[in-house]
Amino acid sequence: MSSDDGILLYSGEILSWRAFESLITIINAKLNKQLILCLGLCNGHHFLTRISPFRDVPMNYLVSTEEEISFDELYRGFEAFYESYFSQYRVEQAIEAFNSEIGHDRMCYITAKDYMDMLMTPEIEPEGFRRMVNSAAVLYKASYPEYMDLPFSEVLVIAEYNIRTTFAYYKQLNSIS
Repeated sequence: MSSDDGILLYSGEILSWRAFESLITIINAKLNKQLILCLGLCNGHHFLTRISPFRDVPMNYLVSTEEEISFDELYRGFEAFYESYFSQYRVEQAIEAFNSEIGHDRMCYITAKDYMDMLMTPEIEPEGFRRMVNSAAVLYKASYPEYMDLPFSEVLVIAEYNIRTTFAYYKQLNSIS
């Protein structure tokens, strides 16, 4: 089960999204950024809203659900998913096998590239972009003396401008290559 705070473990403890991100980022680096992260928990796509846009994306694919899902559906679905994946090595077909097995479209995926494109287009994911700007503003206020005396609302405007400028720069670089 997942929540705003992280992943609820069987022990009752919560593994924070930040700690989870740090762990899988290490694994992803060891796999040359080819990690396929399969989250067998309710609302697993919520993890996307907690990934720091200021660090490497911690996976190549995220396979998860955006809603509640039962243990039985996860068990049967992932059994079909892995059987399909290890016979074809195609995430898209494995997702289809998962959803076919449980009888409805619960499981979905997103690639790291699609996630970054989504982040760089704030209109697609306004809530995630708002959190990103807020995090940057908090960091500015805490780390840079020139922002400490400014009202937080002004620092938010500066952070948003800086992030949008950075995204525009990266989009321009990607269109050249």
